[in-house]
Amino acid sequence: MKRFLKTWMLPISMTIGVLLYVFYRQCELLHPYGAELRAVITTTQPWLIFLMLYSSFCKVQLSCLRVRRHFLLPLLIQCVCFLVSAFVAYHVKGDWAIVIESFMICMICPTATAAVVVTGKLGGDTLDVTAYTILINIVVALLIPAVVPILHPHPGQTFCTTFAQLILHIFPMLICPLFAAALTRSYLPRLHRLVTSIPDFAFYLWAISLSMCLTMTARSLYHNHVSTFLLIGMAAATALSCILQFWAGRCIGARVGRPISGGQSLGQKNTAFAIWMAYTFLDPVTSVAGGFYSLWHNIYNSWQLARHKAS
Repeated sequence: MKRFLKTWMLPISMTIGVLLYVFYRQCELLHPYGAELRAVITTTQPWLIFLMLYSSFCKVQLSCLRVRRHFLLPLLIQCVCFLVSAFVAYHVKGDWAIVIESFMICMICPTATAAVVVTGKLGGDTLDVTAYTILINIVVALLIPAVVPILHPHPGQTFCTTFAQLILHIFPMLICPLFAAALTRSYLPRLHRLVTSIPDFAFYLWAISLSMCLTMTARSLYHNHVSTFLLIGMAAATALSCILQFWAGRCIGARVGRPISGGQSLGQKNTAFAIWMAYTFLDPVTSVAGGFYSLWHNIYNSWQLARHKAS
């Protein structure tokens, strides 16, 4: 039973997340408490992510983090695809613009904080994923403010204001657990040994967080009343982005003997950031793209983990 749960934890978590929202919709007694329930999820998720990253970073020798030469090509793929998509989206109108922006969001979206957990479970290089995650977040914080105010201008929105919003959203959740893990390793060795001795702690935290994420994804899809064409177009655009990035990441990583870390660094995305970015800077309808991508990359991760366990 334990082996079954560990092998299929991701699809089980995804199913539970969707069923929880279905149950909420069917149970009218819960409807008056919708705002409170949503607040519980949005408050709990950051703490789960913090603990997940803290646990993972405690197992990583942070002094060994390096920006490596093979990071350049994945960075170029993300940046060039983002800029080309933004250019095309600027010159088209209507549903096609939203479909292209969906692809654009998924291409520039930074690596998921959970990517280091999945990479560890697959036997990949967690140091590479951690270093690339930090690097792509810095690039995103500089590139998006240069493009988004042109694509979707808003009064008072400039490079500086957009940059500040991104920094405040991205870096506390990434840097705080990194420093907390470094301090624990240096000054609290007993706590460090305790944290690192708990098997799969970060993985199970991620499973809980994933259920919450899929609950919010189901809610987003339910409340976005868009045309069937647009939904199919966004689903196809995000699926294409997912396939392209996992394939390219694995190919690039394989050249240096790191196909797993390469694939996860480029393919596994911080979809919560994609949804937030769409709501904050773009057409809110494009937030559905983050929900679709969350489905695709977690389905692929489930398959990878099941295959890894079987082998």
